[in-house]
Amino acid sequence: LDKERIHEYHTAGTFYEIDSEGTKFTKVVKDHYTVVLGNDHVYVKGNVNLTIDDNCNTYIKGDWNIQVDGKKTEVVTGAVSETYKDTKTETVTGTVSETYESSQTTNITGNLNLDASINVDIDAARIDLN
Repeated sequence: LDKERIHEYHTAGTFYEIDSEGTKFTKVVKDHYTVVLGNDHVYVKGNVNLTIDDNCNTYIKGDWNIQVDGKKTEVVTGAVSETYKDTKTETVTGTVSETYESSQTTNITGNLNLDASINVDIDAARIDLN
């Protein structure tokens, strides 16, 4: 029974295998395409690790809703560029701490309105207000 498995193999090296414990391993040596013409639902009870050796492009034609019940951590070793073509709203219910180890430039083409009840503390070697 320990030797039980299902194994389908192509001579190019693409294969899938299901072992005696129900673990499935799939290897595709060239391109892989999946097309779903209806809804697609994925549930993973354990962890998910995704490693991509090249670029990743995501195009969502509708809304993108993300909910994280734990912490969210992002580490980016290259430059970051964000463009919002509509209103951006941020709500933070706790303290905000930002550290810039170089300079910060903020350009506002409209008006800047600071509510008198808001405490803003800015520390820098030099602050230019034009």
